[in-house]
Amino acid sequence: MVQSITIIDGIKYWLWVATSEQVCVLSLAPTRSSAELEKLLGTNFEGILSSDGFSAYNPQKAGVKQKCLVHLERDLAALQTSRFQGNRDFAMGVKEILKEARSFHRNYQEGKLSRAALTAQRKELETRLQEVVDSPPVRLT
Repeated sequence: MVQSITIIDGIKYWLWVATSEQVCVLSLAPTRSSAELEKLLGTNFEGILSSDGFSAYNPQKAGVKQKCLVHLERDLAALQTSRFQGNRDFAMGVKEILKEARSFHRNYQEGKLSRAALTAQRKELETRLQEVVDSPPVRLT
């Protein structure tokens, strides 16, 4: 999902964009609300909803929800400057996994990695990511 602000005759509109391999739909809407998203995707959307994490996306049902990697990386960069070591450790752990995932995907796209090998790497990275999520920092008392 891509959005930008467009001004027509002094009125601000949001440009909503939904794409697939077969079609690209553009919709101008006066708000960035969940109601606009539902008008665009309907109530039984089964595709992948990639967004910036804005709250309007929360009520939308989707086959899979994915946060835009650029926005995720910005959030991780902010955590890396946290005064709390646990936040910094979490950010570094996730950042490293994302870096490896991008490398594996790039190698797959370039024909250097088979689909089976990519799937195996994905499972390994998902396991490592779950370990990061399941390992909260020790609370100091």
